[in-house]
Amino acid sequence: MSPLAPIQVPDEPAAPRSASLLRFDPLLLLAAIGLAACSLITLHSATRTLKHGAPLYYVERQGIYMVIGVLLALLPALIVIAQPDLGTGLVYVTVSFAVLYFAGTSWGQLTALVALFVAAVVLVLAVAPGLGVHVLKPYQVQRLTGFLNPSHDPRNQTYNITESLIAIGSGEKTGRGVQKATQTNLHFLPENQTDFVFAVVGETYGFVGAALVLSLYALLIWRSLRILMMAKNLYGTLIAGGILAMLMFQVFVNVGMTIGIMPITGVPLPLMSYGGSSVLVTFIAIGLLQSIHMQARLSAAGKSRALVS
Repeated sequence: MSPLAPIQVPDEPAAPRSASLLRFDPLLLLAAIGLAACSLITLHSATRTLKHGAPLYYVERQGIYMVIGVLLALLPALIVIAQPDLGTGLVYVTVSFAVLYFAGTSWGQLTALVALFVAAVVLVLAVAPGLGVHVLKPYQVQRLTGFLNPSHDPRNQTYNITESLIAIGSGEKTGRGVQKATQTNLHFLPENQTDFVFAVVGETYGFVGAALVLSLYALLIWRSLRILMMAKNLYGTLIAGGILAMLMFQVFVNVGMTIGIMPITGVPLPLMSYGGSSVLVTFIAIGLLQSIHMQARLSAAGKSRALVS
């Protein structure tokens, strides 16, 4: 008598493509859209008097940048590289350090890199000027000295941070409103559409508005960290780790400089500061995070089907 043939279990049909497209992170997308909306609202109150006869000049262009960014474009990355500055350089350094950490670089090597970076800073700030070599530009030196001595020369070196603190402090709990935000409307607050956009939020919408914006950033960073932990390969881990470091560094430095705990640099507030290259690159980064999230979800679903079979 011939042995019984094994029962053949039919393969489970693959999930439809439409279902796989729904495996994105909705909270990450929610945080990004929420910050984009906050940016448009804040820019409208901050820039409505900058262009006579065109109160929506900056808002319309920021909206166009966001639409292009959602369509998650690659060309703006080249724009950032073509415009080097101190703030952007610091972002690159932070991202590079994070990528090395997540790649498994030893603590000894990371410590050596930090020591080299500190030595380079000392060389630039102390040794080189003593020898007559000035690496930093005068305005960069003023920003650093103003940070170390914020009460010195409030009409020149520390003017920006002084006006920013006045704007945030005057907002109190619920803000002064669009019409009564004198620091913003009378242009005492410098670069209120870019570097100091968070100060506009603080003055116009107060603690409540600032807390909402920071909560959205906390949600964005939390989901980025979760996607980092979900990544199924080293490549995804490095990308997610670099993006996480970029977002955290930009938020900390930009918000920190508006309240006086960080030196003033040209680091934008992601999705809030006016600027095409920043908005587009941030949306590209969010698209990459969504890709890593979808890959992890599809991989987990594939393993589940294999176990069932």
